[in-house]
Amino acid sequence: MKRIILVLVVFLAASAFAFAGGGAQKSGGGSDLPPYIVDLSTLTVIQEVDDALTGEPYQAVKNKTPLTRRWGYFVVLFSDLPANITEYQRVCVKIKYYDADGNEMKGADSTAQLAMFYELKTEKSADGMHKDGNANLVFKEPNVGGFSGLLDKDRGVRIRLKQAPAGILLQAAQNEPKYIEVTAIVFHNGDYSSEE
Repeated sequence: MKRIILVLVVFLAASAFAFAGGGAQKSGGGSDLPPYIVDLSTLTVIQEVDDALTGEPYQAVKNKTPLTRRWGYFVVLFSDLPANITEYQRVCVKIKYYDADGNEMKGADSTAQLAMFYELKTEKSADGMHKDGNANLVFKEPNVGGFSGLLDKDRGVRIRLKQAPAGILLQAAQNEPKYIEVTAIVFHNGDYSSEE
């Protein structure tokens, strides 16, 4: 009887190990790809003017002129993502916030939101890039840098790209911050650590 119980215990333990994914290879497209770290020096910013993206483009990772209102925004455009970017399943974006005097602010929930989009749309209020349910929207994260936000953690958020994204929209959810700076954008498959 003890042998039967021992065999059952070993069988159940092995089944639980296999079910939990122990010893299994990663699955899914692109799982062998190393993390893709976006070269921030290649990014372009376009700021909103009168609630439309009509500002002059400039190379940067931070808005030059302060955001003037709640829901003020700007976009950061990617320049040359690799052809296999759609094989990545996660992305993390790290940002910093600054007040009107340029002092760094601590991130908090409802400070800013970020939306990744497929195509740059310049119409009024940028609804074509961040409105829920829009086919142009890859994802939206309302609490970037906050306690409940996941995007700025190494693990990031899950994405399913149908094509290369054009960029990200950054939007102040309050009257502050006045400046938002992108400090890292990493596409990966769950294997990225900023500690390495």
